[in-house]
Amino acid sequence: MNTPSNAQESEVESALDTAVIHFEAGRIAEAEELCAVVIQREPENFKALHLRGNCERQRGDLGKAERTLLGATASRPDSALAHLDYGRVLVQLGRAPQALAAFLRAAELDPTLGTAHHNAGAVLESMGRFAEAITQFEKSDATRRNISSLVGGANCLVALGHGDAAIAAYRRVLELDPGNADANSNLAAALLARGDLLAAWSHLERALATNPQHAGANRNHVQVWETLTTRVDSFLSLHAQTGNGGLDEANVTDTVRTMLALRRIDDIVALFDSVPAGQSGSWELRMLCVTALIRGPGADRAEETLAQLETLRRESPDNADLPIYIGSVWESLGDDANAASSYRSALGSSQDRIAQFRLARLALKEGKAADAWSAWRFRWDDPDSGATRRFFPVPEWDAREVISDQTLLVYCESGIADAILFGRLVPLLKGKARKIMLETDPGLAGIFSRLFGDEVAVLAKGKALPTFDRHCALSDLLPLLCPDPTAVPALPANASADSARVPIWRDRVARSSVLRVGLVSAGELPRTNRAQARVPASELVTQLQRFGASRNRELELFLLHDELPASERETLANARNLRTFGRSIENLEDFAALIALCDCIVGVDAPATHLAAAMGKPTVFLLADGASWQWLQAASKTSWYPSASLLRKVGTHAWSQVLPELQHLLHALVP
Repeated sequence: MNTPSNAQESEVESALDTAVIHFEAGRIAEAEELCAVVIQREPENFKALHLRGNCERQRGDLGKAERTLLGATASRPDSALAHLDYGRVLVQLGRAPQALAAFLRAAELDPTLGTAHHNAGAVLESMGRFAEAITQFEKSDATRRNISSLVGGANCLVALGHGDAAIAAYRRVLELDPGNADANSNLAAALLARGDLLAAWSHLERALATNPQHAGANRNHVQVWETLTTRVDSFLSLHAQTGNGGLDEANVTDTVRTMLALRRIDDIVALFDSVPAGQSGSWELRMLCVTALIRGPGADRAEETLAQLETLRRESPDNADLPIYIGSVWESLGDDANAASSYRSALGSSQDRIAQFRLARLALKEGKAADAWSAWRFRWDDPDSGATRRFFPVPEWDAREVISDQTLLVYCESGIADAILFGRLVPLLKGKARKIMLETDPGLAGIFSRLFGDEVAVLAKGKALPTFDRHCALSDLLPLLCPDPTAVPALPANASADSARVPIWRDRVARSSVLRVGLVSAGELPRTNRAQARVPASELVTQLQRFGASRNRELELFLLHDELPASERETLANARNLRTFGRSIENLEDFAALIALCDCIVGVDAPATHLAAAMGKPTVFLLADGASWQWLQAASKTSWYPSASLLRKVGTHAWSQVLPELQHLLHALVP
């Protein structure tokens, strides 16, 4: 039997254990209340003082937090963590010298505490003591791989005027964490200072892919875009005046490379088409132009593109990139057999991992997952996969691990359409971890929060992340939760629009008795298949109007994007009952509200179409050859979205030959 003192001690420990659970779950008030009860009994209880101080810091009461954490350091002067947290509050209070002393004391007590060294380095950097800061950052990195410390050290090298050393340091960071937004943005700034605009642009693009709200990257992105655009426009103007004979080939090559980086694909194709046969320039220039043909017209000029690639391969038979390019053209044509043959010829070369990933993707399209998932991790090596890998100072989660006592962060590594498609798998992780967090595009955060409720904590990309123990990319869940691509588990298809936003859009669109169809004739451009991203809007409108007439109902069409070629804008200017919204659609929440007001959606493989299907709306996906593996090879329905149908354009058929089938699908889908 416990003595009264032992019973009291047990009660205190139990209360503090519960307080820790509340704190880690984000229930700050409950944790603080339990700490207060303990402190009332034991005013010098270290654990209670330390936790209460952190609760006060979390809710922004920095004055109280400072006093409480100072009390914790007095209660246990040898606690490195108490001095560390005390220093954090002092930083927030703007008291840098005292914060530095606290961090250095924490590091002295525990030299392996990398965070103490890092924070000391950050304070020294803010005080302009850059050489000392570098020393602390190096000590932090010595304790374990600390990306933030490596970035901090590189920043100090910039401040000390050691530009070349800083650039080398940023590049070392990016070898470890290629998507690190701060390292990419700061490296871009260092490259700008050297006048290397094109390299700077590349790193700014990577920074914004990871964090679209990154202030420094956005600022420099605009500046570099304006400068590079002016250069390209000046070149094109000169070319229009002088023709091909008045331009230096090195200048042409540099400008084409710039246009490719700026995604001015149509300009490159037009330039390529203007060059007389036999005067197409160096191997490098022709390779750049063929790259534009692949990313631009794609399947529309596949025969010509393949001929150009074969010529380039004859001239450089050992080039490892060419089988990958050739395979991508065959894939865009839907000729998976020739694509696979080309990719297989790259196995064992410097492009081996890309080849393995592409072969895995083709196998998944056939529904053959046996060997495909083992090569799935190689998507990180394929620049055309659209995946941006993230690195964090905690381990990656191995799906075989049981982490029922830990917090797992899942992050969306590619586009919005994939986030909607695969993000709905995340609740299936229930029971795998104590808490599951999903980081996604800010436009999707509200939509996912409503869909998942309390099951998943949804975080907007670009915001500060709370503490977590393991992390994984969203697509890494596929082998675990969707091992058979032909048998996708039941996924939620009841995403909803913001209830406050729907009435606003209902008032804008007025009439409600008509049959409303949302159409998406253009979407996110895949890097290798433009045909997959666009359907002639005028032909789509014609077929939908015929559908409305066949139902004897007045039809209203909502164009759910604002990207139309000039020729189509003119054709559709007077289209009956076609509503366009342009820039009044500000984000995905506006798309969701408009979709909620539609009876069905018809469109290409694009975010708005995926969102409609995830909301359970009758949806028709228009797919060309080379469609994503998730749609398999010939299926007309998909278990990813029960309310969706798939209409495919096969081979060289024009969309005008396929779209009449749309009416039959809509008759079955729309009551």
